[in-house]
Amino acid sequence: MRFCGLSQPAAGKQLPPRRLTGFDVSHCDHSSSMDVNTHGLLIDADAGPGVLHRLTGVIAEHGGDIGTCSIIENTPLGARVYFEVKTAAWERMLTDLRELPIVRRADS
Repeated sequence: MRFCGLSQPAAGKQLPPRRLTGFDVSHCDHSSSMDVNTHGLLIDADAGPGVLHRLTGVIAEHGGDIGTCSIIENTPLGARVYFEVKTAAWERMLTDLRELPIVRRADS
């Protein structure tokens, strides 16, 4: 299965934790998909119910408009979620996401 910019690992294999790998954007047309206020965000978080709800809640609190959301990995060991978010409050939103107890790492 392929997502714009993301390729899934082979069956039975997992991407290494906390590393952004496997991006192939050659098939994507990004000419109009991201503007100046839109940022890509990869979050490595604890696994479990409510993780996506808590992440999107912080994004919403900062007036974030989610253009893309892809759950890259969801295992008992953790979850990795990729967002494209448009917001004028990027730095503050990123700080608040990193302060959530469930977030292990947030990279933009």
